[in-house]
Amino acid sequence: MPLSNSEKVTLVTDTLKDHIPYEGSGSDTRSLADLKAAFLKRHLDGLVRSYQRNQADAALEAIATETVT
Repeated sequence: MPLSNSEKVTLVTDTLKDHIPYEGSGSDTRSLADLKAAFLKRHLDGLVRSYQRNQADAALEAIATETVT
């Protein structure tokens, strides 16, 4: 039997709440839209940091210490 839309929303919301820790006080009242935005921000920020790190690593010159005199 296929899941209803409300069951799908509940499943995705609960999964995102488990994946993205709640840093507020009181009960977690984040909506699905809030959780989706937090998920995108978290993972896109990580992707940007990874890209920046790769660019920085590519810009560094590998220096063989035995050639330094």
